[in-house]
Amino acid sequence: MSLLTRRMAALLMTATAVAALSTVASTSPSQAAAPSCAGAWVVVQPEADAATASVACATEATDGVVALRSAGFTAVGSDFITQINGLPKNPDFTKNGGVYWAFCTADVDATTGAIGKWTYSQVAADKSKPAAGSATGWLLTSSMDGCPTVTSVAAASASATPTATAPST
Repeated sequence: MSLLTRRMAALLMTATAVAALSTVASTSPSQAAAPSCAGAWVVVQPEADAATASVACATEATDGVVALRSAGFTAVGSDFITQINGLPKNPDFTKNGGVYWAFCTADVDATTGAIGKWTYSQVAADKSKPAAGSATGWLLTSSMDGCPTVTSVAAASASATPTATAPST
C-alpha cells in the first residue's frame, strides 16, 4: 500500500469517527424522547420543593385514587386521602395544623414530557377521571390552592417512594 493510499485511508477513518461522534453529541437530553405512560402520570410531592417529588406511571387510572395506588404509592383514605406513604405522620387535618394532600391535574406533552399548568381539582380524587397520558398531582400542603411544582415527567422515578421528610405535625 502506497503512502498516499495509507494517508487517504487514515483521513477517511478519522472523518468517519468525527461524524459518528458529532451525531451522538448532537442528541441532547432535551431532545430525548419523553418516557411513555399508557395510563396516567402520578406526581407525589411531600414538600414545596419539586426536588422532593416522585413521579410514576399508573397502569390503572379509573379515578385519581386508583391511579395513586396503581403507581405504587400507599394511600390511606378513599374519597379524602389523609396519608400517602405515611405522610403526614399525623393525618388528622384538624390536629396537624391543617396539612393535607391537595389533589391537582395537568396535561402532559407526550413528545417532550413537559407538564402543563397544574389546576387545583374541584372534584374529589375518587370522582376524577384521569385521561391517558395526563398527570394527577398530590402536594402535601396547608394551602387551599396548592399544586405540585414539577414541570416534567422526564424524571419519572423507578421508585414511587418520596425520599423527603414532610412536616410531621
